[in-house]
This record gives sequence, structure tokens and C-alpha cells, in this order.
Amino acid sequence: MPENKPVKLAILWHMHQPNYREPQSNRLVMPWVRLHALKDYLDMPLIAGRHDNIRVTFNLVPSLLDQIELYLNGGTDPHLDLSRIRAEDLSEAQRLEILNSFFSANPTTMIRPFQRYRELYNKAKDNLRDEILAALFTSEEMRDLQVWSNLTWVDPMFRKEEPVRSLFAKGRHFTEEEKKSLLDWQIDLMRRIVPAYRDLYQEGKIDISFTPYYHPILPLLCDTDIAHEATPRLKLPKVRFTHPEDAVKQVAMSAEMFKSLFGHDMTGMWPSEGSVSEDVAQILMDAGVKW
Repeated sequence: MPENKPVKLAILWHMHQPNYREPQSNRLVMPWVRLHALKDYLDMPLIAGRHDNIRVTFNLVPSLLDQIELYLNGGTDPHLDLSRIRAEDLSEAQRLEILNSFFSANPTTMIRPFQRYRELYNKAKDNLRDEILAALFTSEEMRDLQVWSNLTWVDPMFRKEEPVRSLFAKGRHFTEEEKKSLLDWQIDLMRRIVPAYRDLYQEGKIDISFTPYYHPILPLLCDTDIAHEATPRLKLPKVRFTHPEDAVKQVAMSAEMFKSLFGHDMTGMWPSEGSVSEDVAQILMDAGVKW
């Protein structure tokens, strides 16, 4: 029987959302940065920081951090815009959009456990093909749906905070003032994310690495023909793309942001999708990346 030996295990959590920002605007075309911020981006480092004998690395993508910062400066998304509209003022088109998109959550874990959300989900599902679907929902039901589609994303760690605790306890018949308080609380929670990572990193309780700024596939930036090393018969575009200077810039921009946020040089980098090549390895070495 082999001797039992401790296992050296590296745990790296990759925090990433694509860049959803519409060009030249403060609007994101999808809500996932905001909603996942309520559920994932803050509770995980706080939990890791509780355990002195466990070391976890959090890999943050700079373009994700940019989008969080955008929300803190008035940024928005279609889901948030629809959530903010007074239920009585919703047009028929807006009602239909809400009924078609505000159940975008795992039904088993995020809809059915909550009676009111489950009722609204079943009602919409049962009448999905009805041409007068929007007319079947009262303004009160629409407002409850606006609240629940945001409330269900809040991580259990924060459900004792106000106004979240009171909204879970109430369950239905929400007011416009209560809805607004929840949406304002979301932004306040997002404001805590980067400072939490900074504090835990400076205390030595977690490690932080970055990805190239906009999450590009670095080997393909350097040379698309590199794909033939792994798959010789792969059909590639007729025009060869070779821009290693872009890869250098993506890494440099990440290093600059890391230094500005955390006060130290960036030593670790998770290349997008774990993609590496000899050219990429040299770029990372030249940038001072140690691992």
C-alpha cells in the first residue's frame, strides 16, 4: 500500500464576465456582471478569508472590474432599466419583455423555493402562448416580479442585511419604495467588492492574479497559425493574424491596473482559457510574471 502523503493543491477561482458594454455608453447589454456580483464576487473571498490554514487564489479579469466600476458611476443594463420603471407605467412591450426575461434563473434553486416567485413563474409558463399574456398580470404582480428577479440573486451571506431581510420576509405586495431600496442596495454591495479583495490580499489571506485585460486568447493574438501546432489539419482563416504587440499591451494594461488597485506588482497571471505558447511565455516573463 502506498504511503499516505499530503497533497499540494492549488485552488484558483476565475472571476470573469465578457465585456458587455455598448460602445461609447454607460450601458451594458446584459445584466450578468451585476447579478453575479450579488451572488458570487463578494461572498467567496470573505469565506476564504475566514480560514487561516487555506490559501485560495482569485483570478480577476480587468474588464470585469471595469464593468463593476461602471455600475458604481451610474452604469445600467436592460434588466436594471426595466426593474426601475414604476409597474403601473410599464408599456405592453415592456411587460412582455419582463415576462420573457425576468425568469432567467435556475428554477430548481432560485425560483421554486420562493412561493411568490414560483407562482408568477407558473402563471407565465402556463400562459406563454397566450397573445394577451401581458394583460393577465396586474401591476402588483409585475412589481413583485421586478423585485424577485433581483432578490433571488442575493447570496445567503447577505440576506440578513436590510432591506433584503425585510423583503424576503414580506414575500409579496412590494411597494415602489421597497423596490428602489433593493436596487440601491445592490450598487452599495458592488461598492464593497474591490476593497474586500484588497484588504484580504494585503492581509495575506488570499492571493490575486489577473488575466490579460480583455480576456483575449494570447497565442492567437501573437499568431493564428500557432493553432496548427496542436491541430495540424485545422482549417484557419485565409488571412493570417499576427499582432504580438497587442498581446504585450493586454498584459501590460493588466499589470498597470493590478499595481493601481493593490499597490504591488502583478506576479501571477491566468492566461485566458489557460492558453499558452512559447511566444506568450516570453511575453509574460518579460512583464515580470512569475507564475
